Amino acid sequence: MKIARIVLALILLVVALAPEVTRYRAERELRRLTSVAMLAASGRLPMPTAGALLSDVSRKLEQLAQSMPGDSRPRIYAGSAALVLQDRERAVALYLDALECGERGETVVNLGRALASMEDSRAEPLFVRAVWVSPGLIDSVPEAYRERVRREIVRRSTSAAVAEPPRLPVLPLQDAVHD
Repeated sequence: MKIARIVLALILLVVALAPEVTRYRAERELRRLTSVAMLAASGRLPMPTAGALLSDVSRKLEQLAQSMPGDSRPRIYAGSAALVLQDRERAVALYLDALECGERGETVVNLGRALASMEDSRAEPLFVRAVWVSPGLIDSVPEAYRERVRREIVRRSTSAAVAEPPRLPVLPLQDAVHD
């Protein structure tokens, strides 16, 4: 009887921890892929090698996102790798995927950076929204936009009629730009 209880307890423990093992593996893979991406983007590797590595990492991060539902990080990192590779439309699609997991300032500012690289006018309102929510992100806003973003935040902060962040602009449909 005692052995049966021990076996039952072990079975329950395994069943309870099985989802956590999958999540733990995904977290470890995310950490590994992020480190590889940072190395590739550091400038310490020859460009052809770095480009191939970033492309591979971006695809793997996108695959990893499937095993991490609700977690925007693999999508954000994959989008950033795509943006470094000048694959702007894919970066936009990945940042939109990340926004579906919940709005975070870094997602909004990165989406703005991708749109700014495409000379899309929706970039500036995204920068204003991101910095409104998280003022520390001002350093992540491209220099060409910083002063206008600061002025818009001051204007919105001092005007009683608009003391709120700007709404997210209408963004492209994901299916239209996502591989």
